[in-house]
Amino acid sequence: MTSGAATALVSELRDAQHLPLYRRDLLQRVVDEILEEYAQLEKGIEAWRSGSSQQGSRVEDRALQGSLLVRRARLLRNKRCVLAYLVNRLRRVEQACWNRDPTIYSGPSEDKGTTGRATALLSEAERTYASRYEALLAAYGSAVGLDLRSALLVPPKEEFIEVRVLEDCGDFFMASSGQSAHLAKGTVHFVRRADVELLIQQGKLEHLTPKC
Repeated sequence: MTSGAATALVSELRDAQHLPLYRRDLLQRVVDEILEEYAQLEKGIEAWRSGSSQQGSRVEDRALQGSLLVRRARLLRNKRCVLAYLVNRLRRVEQACWNRDPTIYSGPSEDKGTTGRATALLSEAERTYASRYEALLAAYGSAVGLDLRSALLVPPKEEFIEVRVLEDCGDFFMASSGQSAHLAKGTVHFVRRADVELLIQQGKLEHLTPKC
């Protein structure tokens, strides 16, 4: 029995720049291989015990032991591949939640279709995990009064920046001043970076860097 499915499973994830579609078919093939290896391993162990009690030849005994070790190593390898695949995907889901990555992020969006397309990449268990992970981030951030996912966790070089509005945002509340600004498409504003960081991340505003 080969481990081609296990190799394909891990290689596909390793080579993908973004999280690929959850491969239930490949995963099931690897699980089936693991179960088959386990069944054959049990039979082999029983045969080895039976042969040892009947005092079979040492050559046959060692050959059987060798085949059992190979089967066990193959089974454990496949198991590690499955665990690596699942854990790596969860780590990418967590990172997507932190970055609000639109390719995976399942949080609120103005484009309702985006959520459906993004979460289609995930298994049902991964969607549940992402939803609960986002809820934990939001709950903790609310409790400590800090947006944990803000890029401002790294101190910015500029406190005030010039931005151009790429999408109409309407009247936007500036938390630092307690006032609202009307962000109409095409207009340029000089604002505190902390107030508009999320809009920049979402692609609604463009940070205009000064020309030297």
